[in-house]
Amino acid sequence: MENGTPDDPKTVISVLHEITQSMRMKHDSGKWFRQIYVQISRLCVVDAFFIAQLNAQASALEFSCLICDGKHYCVDPIQTRDPLVLSTLNSKQVTLKHRVDAVIYGKSDFILSEAIGMNCKTPISVLYTPIMLDDTVIGIIGILNHDANNFTDWHAELMQVISGQVAVKIYIDRLKANAAELMQQYGNVLDQMPYGIGIISPDRNVQFMNKAMQSIAGDANNIRTCDELCRNVRHTCDQCVQFLEEQESQITDYAGRSWHITSQVLGPATASASRLLIFREIGTHDIPDDEFLRIEKFKAVFSLVGAIAHKLNQPLTGITCYSSMILEDINEDNTYYQEICEIDSQAHRLEALIRKFQRITKLENIDYLSETEILDLDKSADDRDHDGA
Repeated sequence: MENGTPDDPKTVISVLHEITQSMRMKHDSGKWFRQIYVQISRLCVVDAFFIAQLNAQASALEFSCLICDGKHYCVDPIQTRDPLVLSTLNSKQVTLKHRVDAVIYGKSDFILSEAIGMNCKTPISVLYTPIMLDDTVIGIIGILNHDANNFTDWHAELMQVISGQVAVKIYIDRLKANAAELMQQYGNVLDQMPYGIGIISPDRNVQFMNKAMQSIAGDANNIRTCDELCRNVRHTCDQCVQFLEEQESQITDYAGRSWHITSQVLGPATASASRLLIFREIGTHDIPDDEFLRIEKFKAVFSLVGAIAHKLNQPLTGITCYSSMILEDINEDNTYYQEICEIDSQAHRLEALIRKFQRITKLENIDYLSETEILDLDKSADDRDHDGA
């Protein structure tokens, strides 16, 4: 086998195909990460394998998968001092080294010993690949072997392709986690509204109902589609198509109550967009217009919060990561030590402010300047069981 090419290109293609196919399956990420280990082992001997995500806030590596000598380990996050791992994270480049047991790890920490807490056999060949999202390092993949020259240049190229797939998977998982958290916070706010609010998916499935909507619909536990949602308010599927396409409509339910329904697209008006439905009873229990405006304000605030978090978190991750790594490499008497500490402190403070924005559950304003009001973040955010910014 030469450094530039594998002995069996067909096997390499098969490995990438299996990894891609497995990524599409609806199993947890941990299982997919272990499948990567299985497939890579078809191409070379892998005595140890790990995928770790970088938690920049804590300057720590959190292991998504760690396999050593065929055994799976669940370990706590670590603040590694492994010089090859730190070099990979700092340079954003692949690290391929041979005979590292004596040259590198003679007097230094080894990441697997740090993670597993036991005297692991020090590898001779290591191949570390950064996991990149845009231009930010979000983690690292490592394959290790007890034999010299086990890994080659084409192994490094292969791992870069695989790390790209891992980055996509991690990004999707984070989006899902953030979406679920925001939906829960959004739901808590909407439950306080005295009128029915529902979110309908493009395929007419019910994605969300607040408490008032559940009361209107009746048997909320068995409601999955918009037809089931509207069965208690005398609405057929044909009418549903009509009022989903309209912004305003009125219906009368079986009990003789009249309802004003507002239908609005969430986000860009595309075929994949969900719709927000607002049911307000007409008559003595009608809701004042100022109450109706509250939800519009909340929608605007939550849209802004999502945009702020997405745009600011990525560069902040890089700032906190590199500032922490610099502080590990310099002494307190260094000319720039205090300045780097201040950068690190202010970056973490900004991260805390972003998290507080994401915990907004109500809108409270304070006076600012002469005739201006601004959002009072401390009063608007739910800080229960959270550290203040």
